[in-house]
Amino acid sequence: MRASSRRRGRLWICSAARPSVPRSYGSIEVGVTGAVGLRATAPSRHSGRALSNGGKRVAPIPKGGLVAVTGAAGFIGGWVVQRLLDRGYRVRACVRNIDDLARTGFLRNMGGYASGRLTLHNADLDQDGCFDEIFRGCHGVAHVSHVSSYDDHVYVKRVCDHVIASINASRSVGRVIVTSSIAAILSEA
Repeated sequence: MRASSRRRGRLWICSAARPSVPRSYGSIEVGVTGAVGLRATAPSRHSGRALSNGGKRVAPIPKGGLVAVTGAAGFIGGWVVQRLLDRGYRVRACVRNIDDLARTGFLRNMGGYASGRLTLHNADLDQDGCFDEIFRGCHGVAHVSHVSSYDDHVYVKRVCDHVIASINASRSVGRVIVTSSIAAILSEA
């Protein structure tokens, strides 16, 4: 499988569905959970240095830095939260309803929750601006949540635009990981 990316504002949108790979970006990384994630990386002659914003070097997230994870109540999102906590990061877990113990109870049982390194935040992806305050002050964002329907392209574009706007408005986010699904490119015929 090959990866590609295209620039949109300050954020790189990556997709594993396209057949071509630009020379300067795109590698596929298999995580501990077995999920396939995309990571923007430099060409091999610059190995080890991640690039963004037209090829400028981007500083890594500092140890103990703050990372927001959207879709944290899901299977992949929960593992992303756990791995970030294991590696010493502070995490803002974004879920639709923090009062839904059936969906968020496992997050509350993570060690970081009791110590305050993990905080839960209400964020409904369908509401424009829901991430504005949550992303402010974060060093990175792992965008794992997904739209509720891929059938309405205007809706999908609106959601993408408001997530990107929240990242750009934060003035602090330097790294973004975007996950997706095959459902994002397929439609039922």
